[in-house]
Amino acid sequence: MDFVLHIACTFCFGYINTVCYEFPVLLPNEYLFKNYSHLGDSKSEIFLNAMVEIISRVCSLPRREEISFDNKLEYISIIHGEKIKNT
Repeated sequence: MDFVLHIACTFCFGYINTVCYEFPVLLPNEYLFKNYSHLGDSKSEIFLNAMVEIISRVCSLPRREEISFDNKLEYISIIHGEKIKNT
């Protein structure tokens, strides 16, 4: 987005409400890897999926496997600025 369009869009909104969540620091440890081993095969995968689970629960977001393929295509279409079709 160029600067002029960014300024125009900024002034179109009179009030913007945001919510900011501050999560505690979660360090990977053996308890996490032992009790959440169903989330992945490697330690990094377990840690990643545990973080995704926490953030999705706190922010009331759908889990990755609950998002349909059509929704993903719609999101990609918006990002690229053109309609992406399911082939």
